[in-house]
Amino acid sequence: MWAVAESCVLGIALVLLFSPAAHARVLCDFEEEGPAAKRWVCCGGTFGVQGSIAHEGKKAGLWAAVKGFSHLHLRDLDPAFNSRAEITIWIWAEKPLKSGLYLAVGQNHSNFGVVPIALEAAGWNRTNAALSKMAVKGTVDWDLVALFSLVYTGADDATFVIDDIGLTVKEAPTRGRNPTDAVEVDPKADRFLLSDFERDDDDRYVYFERSSARKTQAPLPVKSGKNSLCWELAGDRPFVHFGAVPRDFTPFKTFKGAFFLDAAEALSIHVLICTTDADNFQDEIRLEPGKWTEASVAIGDMLSMGRPSLSRITSVVFTIPGRKAAKVYFDDLVFLKGEESGGGEGKGGK
Repeated sequence: MWAVAESCVLGIALVLLFSPAAHARVLCDFEEEGPAAKRWVCCGGTFGVQGSIAHEGKKAGLWAAVKGFSHLHLRDLDPAFNSRAEITIWIWAEKPLKSGLYLAVGQNHSNFGVVPIALEAAGWNRTNAALSKMAVKGTVDWDLVALFSLVYTGADDATFVIDDIGLTVKEAPTRGRNPTDAVEVDPKADRFLLSDFERDDDDRYVYFERSSARKTQAPLPVKSGKNSLCWELAGDRPFVHFGAVPRDFTPFKTFKGAFFLDAAEALSIHVLICTTDADNFQDEIRLEPGKWTEASVAIGDMLSMGRPSLSRITSVVFTIPGRKAAKVYFDDLVFLKGEESGGGEGKGGK
């Protein structure tokens, strides 16, 4: 069990992690002509700030892009974008453009997300680009964005005006990621299977942030059956949320799960049984690299944060504090109605 001080710090971090508040910020609106112009680097073509055509305000960026390849890069960003973020850009064009214009966002040329931009009409067009829907190359950490680029690859020279580039982070969708109907448990069954990742739809209500998660098959690590879940860490305080859970956990006494760590060093993964984002029962499981850890956690011994209730559970969450480069494979996640000993390796195991 954790020390009280460490647990309180983690609890505060988790409140911040799951905070539902939405916010927006301006990435560039060109009203400060000198600083705005210096933030942009143009490769192929020319770029400047002008006042003849503007979406809102008095200034906007004028980009004369050359055919074949032209690249416009925005520097000096606040790097924390959040995986729920949506980018808005207003773009003026002399005529509609169906293809050849792209937005790329990420860390570098090896790790980025990209989305095509279609301009449906002459004049001003509003483009909304959700980071979660971008095609991703490599592993992108949306908390550390350093690359923000517009790329033109059309067959003819083109002129664009860009303005009012902003970023909005939507409310955390964890509650919306839960099933509409209650998850039923057979009263005669001795267990509830959270997931063994063998069914086609058993990852439907698995949601993650500052990380990625996907089903995998052997030869990647699988404890039993044919499949496991690979959770690849990327940013600060990553988490993976399981929403398909019963509301009433009072019959259950033990959580068991198998975890394989692919990393350079050991780490601790935290399991939370949540009533709300801030009210939860939590414990720690220590994972050693290159091996399966079969953990067993007594629910009655878990630390209570806030005012959780086992009769009003909404999700099961796995997270780590801080930032790590690692992959964790999950398999055979189950809640048992009886006490069960043995098989637990690392803190939190029995």
